[in-house]
Amino acid sequence: MADAKLDQAEGKEDKGKQESLLSSGDASKNTGYDWDFQGLHFRRIMKDDLDELAALHDVLFPVKYSESFFNSLLRKDMMTILAFDKKDSSLVGVSTARVEEDHESCYGKYDGYISTLGVRPGFRRCGLGGFLLKKTIAILEDERNCATIKLHVHAENIAAINLYYKHGFVLVEHLVNHYYFDDKNHDALHLVHYNRSWKRFDNESETAACTIV
Repeated sequence: MADAKLDQAEGKEDKGKQESLLSSGDASKNTGYDWDFQGLHFRRIMKDDLDELAALHDVLFPVKYSESFFNSLLRKDMMTILAFDKKDSSLVGVSTARVEEDHESCYGKYDGYISTLGVRPGFRRCGLGGFLLKKTIAILEDERNCATIKLHVHAENIAAINLYYKHGFVLVEHLVNHYYFDDKNHDALHLVHYNRSWKRFDNESETAACTIV
């Protein structure tokens, strides 16, 4: 889910791709992000982070994620940003996303999906959620060349919904009973952010262009 008690996004596990996993040693050299934000350090995920990341997800999200989900974050088609407090090196924020190829397009089109986005209590209301979201969008669009970025958010999480709207997401669909947690069903909103540097085609014109020989 894309709520996070400020922000989060649930994604279904991608079982189709069998990318090789990065070991903690493989990722150790170029994991850092050179960003400045209120005494925090940001970097990519390493294998040694998985237990702490799973514990943070238990704190942040009502939806429970499997061990295979966390292992999948090490794949090359995934993108994870971790935020650590410089004072004690504790994990205080996270954004996870995946990149999917649009096989129905003949233009080499890729789509991003934000799986989870969250900030630990005590570090909220300082702009960290928006900062993580902004950086996630930039990486997916500028580095991963995604034409769209999608997510799902709990329909009652007004703070998260407003955050996504503020950063350019638009409503695609209201999904009834999309989630199940706390012994009951919950609705979700399906939101999309469009990469303005991509020229978007409707189905008819794209199909016509693809069939020209």
